[in-house]
Amino acid sequence: MKKYGSILGVSALIGGVILLITVALLLYALKGTSLRYTIDGLAVDSPKWELRAAVASGDDGNILRAFTKATYRPVWKMNEAIPTMQSYLSNPNPLVRYHAAKALFTFGDQSGYSALLDLVNIGKPMIYFDHDLRIDVVETLSQYRQRNASQAIYNLFGTTDDKQLGGRELRGSIRVALMTLAPQLAAPIMIDGYFNEPQSIRDYGLLNDQKYLPQLKASFKNATKTDVKAAAAWAIATMTGDPSSVDYLVQTAESMLGQSHSPFEMRVMVKYLGTLQDSRIKPLLERALDSDDPSVVQCAVVNLLYNQGGSDKAKEVLAEALNRKRMNLPWDWVWEVAAQFKGDPKIKAAGENFAGLDVTESWQLWTGDRQNWPIYNWIDGDVLKLNSQR
Repeated sequence: MKKYGSILGVSALIGGVILLITVALLLYALKGTSLRYTIDGLAVDSPKWELRAAVASGDDGNILRAFTKATYRPVWKMNEAIPTMQSYLSNPNPLVRYHAAKALFTFGDQSGYSALLDLVNIGKPMIYFDHDLRIDVVETLSQYRQRNASQAIYNLFGTTDDKQLGGRELRGSIRVALMTLAPQLAAPIMIDGYFNEPQSIRDYGLLNDQKYLPQLKASFKNATKTDVKAAAAWAIATMTGDPSSVDYLVQTAESMLGQSHSPFEMRVMVKYLGTLQDSRIKPLLERALDSDDPSVVQCAVVNLLYNQGGSDKAKEVLAEALNRKRMNLPWDWVWEVAAQFKGDPKIKAAGENFAGLDVTESWQLWTGDRQNWPIYNWIDGDVLKLNSQR
C-alpha cells in the first residue's frame, strides 16, 4: 500500500506539472487575441482603452495618470493619438477636457485651444486636488505661446480673489503668463515694491516697464547679496543694455567658473547671460558646458542654441550624449533637443549610431513620429526667456 501511495503521489505531481505547462501554453497561444486581451474591441493595455476606463471611473487621479501615460507612450502613433485626444475635448468633465487639450498641444496640434479658452472663461473655480484647474489652464496657454488668449487671461484676473481657494496662486500664474504673452497687460496688475528679492526683480525685467528702472538701479547699487545684485543687473541690462550691468554679470560668471559654486547659482547666471547679446557671453556659456553638473550643462546648451545664435560646441555635447559619452543628461531631453538639429552632420551620425544600438527605436521616434512636437516642454525650464518664439 505504501508503494502504491508513493506512485500515486508521483503521478499527481507529474499531472500538476503537465497542467501548468498546458495552461501556460494556452495563455501564450491566446496572446494578442480578443479572448485574452480585448474588451469592446480595444486591447486592455492600449492607450485608448486605458483612457476610456479612466474617464469612465470619474476618479481624478486615474484621469491624470491615464492622460499623462498616454501622452508620452512611445508606441502610440500620432495619427491615432491626435484624433483620440480630440474626441475628449467635448467631454462633460473639465479635467478630461483640459488634459486632452494639453496632450494635443504637446503633440504640436492646437485644436484644443478653444477648449482651454472656454475653461478660462468658465467664471468659477474648478478645484481638483485642492487646486484650481484654471491655474494649469493659464500655464499651458502661456507655455505654448497662445497670445490670442491674452485678453481672456487678463480678464480672468479681475474675477479672482486672494481669499478664494487657490486665488493667490491663480493671480500669480496670470501675472507670469501675461509677462510671456502680453507684457503690456501684465503691467497694470503687477505688485510694486519688491526690489530686494531676485524673483520679483526678474519679473520687473521681463515686464520691461521703464517706470521700475530707478528702483532697479538702486537695488543694483546698494545690494549686498550677489543674487539680488545679479538679478538687478540683468533686469537693467535687459531694459537698457547698460554696459556696466553686463560687465558685472560677465565678471561674476567668470569668477564662478573659476571657483566652486553651487549648480543653482551657476545655472541662474547662465540664464541671465543667455538672454543678453555681448561678444564675451558665448565663450563663457561654452565653458559652462564643461561643468560637472548636468543641469548647468543643459542650461548652457539650450541658451547657446536658442538664444545665442547656435554653437558647434553645444551640438557636440548632444552628439556626445547620443554616443553615450555623456550618460548623465536626461534622455528625453537629449532626444528632443538633438532631433531639432538632426541635419547637423555630427548629430546625424551620432543619432544613426544610437539608433543602431537602441532596441527601443527612440531616435527614430523623435526624428519621425514626434518631429512636430514643440520644444517648449524641454527647454522652458532652462531659459529665463526665449528671444524668439519656437
